Amino acid sequence: MLHHISFYRFVHIQDLEAAAQLVKQMASELTGLVLLANEGINGTLAGTAELLDAFENALTTSEATAQWFSGMVFKRTVCQTPPFARLKVAKKRQIVDMGVFGVDASQSAGVLLKPQQWRELIARDDVVLIDNRNSFEYRLGHFNNAIDPQVTHFRNFPAYLEENLPQWQAQGKKVAMYCTGGIRCEKTAAWLQTKGVTAYQLEGGIISYFRDMPDADQDWQGECFVFDNRVALDTQLKETGTSLEQVYANEPDGTWRLERANRLKREVRQGVTPHVVNCPKGPWSTFMAFLCQRFPMVNAEIWRQRLTNGEVVTAAGEIIAPQTLYMPKTQLLYYRLVESEARVPFEHCIVFANDRFVIADKPHFLPVIPAGRYVSETLLVRLRRELNCPELMQAHRIDRETAGLVLFTRQGRYRNAYQSLFRKRSIKKNYEAIAPYSTALQFPMVLEQSLVQAEHFMQMRVDDSGKYPINARVNIHLLECSGNLARYSLTPETGVRHQLRVQMNSLNLPILNDQIYPLLKPESPLDQWETQYAYPLQLLAKHLEFFDPITGEFFSFESQFHLQSF
Repeated sequence: MLHHISFYRFVHIQDLEAAAQLVKQMASELTGLVLLANEGINGTLAGTAELLDAFENALTTSEATAQWFSGMVFKRTVCQTPPFARLKVAKKRQIVDMGVFGVDASQSAGVLLKPQQWRELIARDDVVLIDNRNSFEYRLGHFNNAIDPQVTHFRNFPAYLEENLPQWQAQGKKVAMYCTGGIRCEKTAAWLQTKGVTAYQLEGGIISYFRDMPDADQDWQGECFVFDNRVALDTQLKETGTSLEQVYANEPDGTWRLERANRLKREVRQGVTPHVVNCPKGPWSTFMAFLCQRFPMVNAEIWRQRLTNGEVVTAAGEIIAPQTLYMPKTQLLYYRLVESEARVPFEHCIVFANDRFVIADKPHFLPVIPAGRYVSETLLVRLRRELNCPELMQAHRIDRETAGLVLFTRQGRYRNAYQSLFRKRSIKKNYEAIAPYSTALQFPMVLEQSLVQAEHFMQMRVDDSGKYPINARVNIHLLECSGNLARYSLTPETGVRHQLRVQMNSLNLPILNDQIYPLLKPESPLDQWETQYAYPLQLLAKHLEFFDPITGEFFSFESQFHLQSF
């Protein structure tokens, strides 16, 4: 059975990179979203009860993280619908943005009330009850007699309070507020305290009230919106079956919210999905001016032509013209074009395909997905066109320079099941590499290290300080040697970016023809790529094997490519 947890804490975190690495490692077998900022942590995760128990225990008791999260409260519910498709751990400026900086919510500021105390308080006449959520959430469900501030974002809430507080104070009213899990209220209470106002809060938010009060429907009208695939819960914490279309119907910003929720379902043209650009606040007079500054590598006349041809639209489908006035918070969609995109002169092949997944053999130099100067000349776009399968998506990735096996899913409903093979490390991957031979090293060996981001964004590095947890483990076997070179078998047990390249380099055995390790070499100009093609990275994703997560059938695949002879 699948469970969902939500949690947060306002606490000062100085080393965000270390905290993010630790949380990501602890949550590696879960799905959901965890935000980290210098002001604390805010997370929602899903998984089995056993996996969530292990995560909660690790986060609150391990030596590395207990300093921040010891005693933190987790709110848990049972799920019918998987709430999330993947795991994301992100570093932000704030864990919840109320549009006001400098608010320290690490010390309790308001009065926290247990559910029964809350019920008694909101029945009084000298209390103003405020829903501290977005307006569409209020309309779906709210406490009896609660006020809808009619805000579309938490950033608008302080202005609403500043406008109405004098009136409430003149009337001798106490201010009580609630939100889904408590985080908005806790930050608002800290801000109100700086203005000399004490706020009363529902401890644990709506979710805790539903959990602890069997008769919560006496005080609550409707449903409670949750920001995941379950959409809405009733007072018994059961999914209601309400759809996003129903939630956002007739809302002023409903079209935008629905489009954002469905952004992965965009139209696929010639195997390519649209590029999405979010428009921030700024000085631009037109969308064209914004796009020219945002993407300076694209000639202004090219943008003018695209806009004139109606090739840039909003998430709601409105066409953006060259003279269209700029509007912040707009989401733009367009299909990326790369001038003179040359064909990568190497062919892929399909090793296996059924109605659920595809195993493809990728040649050196062909990227898996569109990025930078590559759009059409990527394995994903080639396969979408070849198989006439616009929903095709990669379940994992390998580097552009690496050749070998890649697994793709045919439909969105299968994606999480096959991606979980990699998240849970229940798929066996084996690589081969050619690198220098060393008589000083004994093989086979198991190499465990901490890999972190290097100073240059293109590189990773080994960290020996003990500050970060071990996140890279590989089994290395010597297969054969000839002169100064050897062929190695590499079986990674983890999946860190550039892991094999970094770990081999740490042994002073850099993989042959590596353009990034030990030294980062500049990418060849467009007219000189042929010279780079003569020196492919000698790394091959040779073997994949796993039990099908849908049928339980065992599969084993071998790449048809080979590394150079020596």
